[in-house]
Amino acid sequence: MFKKIYVEITNNCNLKCDFCIGNKREKKFIDIENFKLLLNKLDGYTDYLYFHVMGEPLLHPKINDLINIASKKFKINITTNGYLINRIKDNKNIRQINISLHSFDDKYKTTLDEYMNNIFDSVDKLSKNTYIEYRM
Repeated sequence: MFKKIYVEITNNCNLKCDFCIGNKREKKFIDIENFKLLLNKLDGYTDYLYFHVMGEPLLHPKINDLINIASKKFKINITTNGYLINRIKDNKNIRQINISLHSFDDKYKTTLDEYMNNIFDSVDKLSKNTYIEYRM
C-alpha cells in the first residue's frame, strides 16, 4: 500500500512560472477510457490520488468527470495554481485542494485582487466538503 499516488491527467499548463522546470513533451490530456483503465490498475494500492505532476489539472476539459469517477474508489487531492479554480467550485468529491499562491504573476493579465477574489469565491463553496491548503 502506498500512502499516495500522483496521477498526471495532463502535462499542459496555463502558466510559465520561473520556478518550474517545465517539460518538452507533447501536450496531452488523458481520456476517460484510459483514465478508468489506470484507476483499475491502481485500485488496492492507495486510498489517495493526487492530480498533479507537471501540468495544471484544472485545464483538463473533463476535470469534474475525472474527479467524480475517481472519487468512487479514491480520495481526490488536487494541486493547482488557482487561476481556474472556479471550474471545480461545485464539485463535492474533492478531499483536498492545495493552491500554490506563489504562481501569481501580473504578467498573466489579472490583478492580485482579481486572482485572490476568484480563489476565495470558489473556496467559500468548496470548503464545506474539502480541505483547503494555501501554499507560498
